Amino acid sequence: MLADDQVAEDKVRTLPVIHCRDCGSTGWGGLRRKTGDKKIGCNLRDFYKAYFSKDTLISYVFPNLQGRKLDNWNSWKLCGDCLTLNSTDRDNCSGCGSENLISIVEPDQETLIQVYKTKDGNNRRISTHDCPFCGSKNGLSILGSRAASLASAAIGTLFASSYNDDRKLITFSDSVQDAAHRAGFFQTRTFRTTLRTALRQYLNGKAGCNLAEIRTDFNQYWRNKIGSDEDYVATFMPSDLEWLYEWEDLQKTAKASANLVELIDKRLDWEVVAEVGLRTSFGGSLERTASCAIYLNPDLIKNLIPELLEILRNEIGGLEALQPEELTRFLLGFIHHLRQRGGILHAATNNYIESGGSTFLLQKPLFMPGFAASLAPVYLVQ
Repeated sequence: MLADDQVAEDKVRTLPVIHCRDCGSTGWGGLRRKTGDKKIGCNLRDFYKAYFSKDTLISYVFPNLQGRKLDNWNSWKLCGDCLTLNSTDRDNCSGCGSENLISIVEPDQETLIQVYKTKDGNNRRISTHDCPFCGSKNGLSILGSRAASLASAAIGTLFASSYNDDRKLITFSDSVQDAAHRAGFFQTRTFRTTLRTALRQYLNGKAGCNLAEIRTDFNQYWRNKIGSDEDYVATFMPSDLEWLYEWEDLQKTAKASANLVELIDKRLDWEVVAEVGLRTSFGGSLERTASCAIYLNPDLIKNLIPELLEILRNEIGGLEALQPEELTRFLLGFIHHLRQRGGILHAATNNYIESGGSTFLLQKPLFMPGFAASLAPVYLVQ
């Protein structure tokens, strides 16, 4: 449903949906007019502007049908007609008298506020997007999509289909500037679809292969299958590397330099690792579309348990009776979570890890993509 298609009476009582990318907690976002206000505003433009500028008046509420009591949380009954927050003992809204009330909980505003010093030494308060349930840093995001994103998802599906034997597309826009922007946006999203389709085709019939084998063989497999370095580069060229003069030279002379081929090899090596780690929870990844299953080598886990069990039993209080089965379950869950956050070692991440998480160093290698701080890989370090 598009927000612009809503009738006027729905626009004044509809809140945008927010959710945590890690734990899946889902609720609503809104904007207060002032601190302590008992009414949540739902103007989408105002909310988006405040959300991305991290305005401290941003509010998040979550349904509480079970009536849970949470520390540092406020319990309310939200009016579904005028969006007024009512005390939990009311049966009708104090603002409009409606009986359409929803039990909700709201995290204490101060727990979502972060204070930092500006360049001139003043304190500035901002609202974080950290999940109040699981604590995931920048985990909260708006559940929705704009027309360009929806169109790019449809284009990706069309171009990935084996039934599409004529991969050509024309899109229309009434704005020249908007058309140029969307063309670049669609092209960027197409790279991800092309990569995932190629990886899925490579994995067909290769059950049980490990990540090291895939990284070694994937690039050469497609170079052999495509037939020439020029077509190989053109197929897997990401839009963020199209500024290279080697790419312009390839388009003019139809010859791919060895340096350009090497950059694509390195980029694909990183993307393969990211596809089973950092990006596995985003979009139509191979894991989310059930195109492949990812598991840990059980022998490596089994060999690790005895030594780790002895250390934990003797050095951490309360774990004297820890059983091998319990430790195995914990390790599987912990490593699985770390993998989904991108914590797979790669040569390109060494400086990033040593610096304590500088995304500047992470994206410094020429072949690496750009990274937002909220989407950078997470590692366990001392």
